Parts: sequence; structure tokens; C-alpha cells
Amino acid sequence: MLRFSPVADGCQINGWLAICCGASFAASCARKEPTSRPTALRRAYLPLRDQLVRRLNESDIAAEPNSILLTDSATRSIDIVCRFLLQLGDTVLIDDPGYLNFQSMMQAQRVNIIGVPYTQGGPDLERFAAAFAQHRPRLYLTAAVLHNRTGQT
Repeated sequence: MLRFSPVADGCQINGWLAICCGASFAASCARKEPTSRPTALRRAYLPLRDQLVRRLNESDIAAEPNSILLTDSATRSIDIVCRFLLQLGDTVLIDDPGYLNFQSMMQAQRVNIIGVPYTQGGPDLERFAAAFAQHRPRLYLTAAVLHNRTGQT
């Protein structure tokens, strides 16, 4: 059974980090006192970012610890990416039906939202291609497994 505990810059790394990276690495990441920095300034504990950099570099992906920002959820990560990539009036395609948070996040970004029908077999590719050609979207958001209202993967 995994046990999670908040440590180092607010990251919860106790149980899952030991499974993913090994017990000795997880133990080296543990800290007794949480940081007092505001949440917005946290990037995550440096040894964790160092480990991620090593793994990315092994896959020929250039990265540095200061270029890695970890968040507490996929939704927050998507929100940060959208704030960086999208501008007022851009168009975003989303699955319909799809993950409800995508629609509210895009409304908050004040972008044009175009729904692409999501069928038993996945996105309707003909409608997707037509929407792409007509609207030239900046982004397509999909949640193929988690929170997929159709149950298809």
C-alpha cells in the first residue's frame, strides 16, 4: 500500500517515488521541514527534478532542473500550459462529450471552444478534420481514458 506524505516544497513523494525511482533515492529526497515559499514559486524538490533530468537525458531529451516545473495535478499543468500558449480569441478543440474541466478552463481563458464529437471509437475523425480546416485551432484537448464519458479508450 502506498503512503503519501507532504515533503519538500509541497511535493508528495514518499510512496510512489520509492516505487518509481528506488527506496534510496526516495529517502534522499525526504525533508522534515516544509518550505515557507509561496505555492506559486515552488518548482519541486531539487533532487526530484535532478532525477527527472537524468531520465529525460537518457531519452535524448535535453532538460535542466530549472526548466522543470511539477504541479499537484494534470488540470493545473494544463491550465499553466494554456495560460502560456493561448491568447484571447484563439480556438481550441475539445471532445464532446469530454472532460468537463476542459470546457471551464477554456472559458476562463476566453478562447473559442469547438466541440469534436467523441464516439464509441474515439474522436470522429471526419468532424475533427473539418473543424481543424475551418477553425485552425491552436490546441486540441482530449482525455482518452480518465474522465472519459463514453468509457472508450
